[in-house]
Amino acid sequence: MNLGGSYLSKLELHTSDPEQVIQALVNENGKNRSERRQIARAFGKVKNRDAYYEKQRARENENLRDQYQKMLDARINNAEHVVHDGLIDNWTKMMALMALVLKRKYNWSDGRIGSFIEKANELHKDLVASGEWADIEKLVEDECSIELEVSDD
Repeated sequence: MNLGGSYLSKLELHTSDPEQVIQALVNENGKNRSERRQIARAFGKVKNRDAYYEKQRARENENLRDQYQKMLDARINNAEHVVHDGLIDNWTKMMALMALVLKRKYNWSDGRIGSFIEKANELHKDLVASGEWADIEKLVEDECSIELEVSDD
């Protein structure tokens, strides 16, 4: 193929900038003005189609990104609910265990157990509000000389 007086191999043609190749075709001496205009118009149409395609692709990518973000947000929200519900269930079961220990092992009355559970819930709220809840094991160790460590050994 003769472009601007030089021959390009197929490899050179594939690796060169298409706009430069078209420009070389347009400027080629053997072409008349009408042919040059047709080539330039055809190239303009191709460029417009490419620009439209890229715009559409970017819009579709943005839509997909939005859909995936909504799905991810919904899954995170669901996971937060599952974790929250699990924590509440664990707290309830732990309080139930404390009530049974006090009833079965220490023969506490129902009223005394109810008072204990109520005070435990109040203390829990206070510890969470003050930020001490994160270090509850250390507090028990310091104030009660009890190390709360469970091992499977």
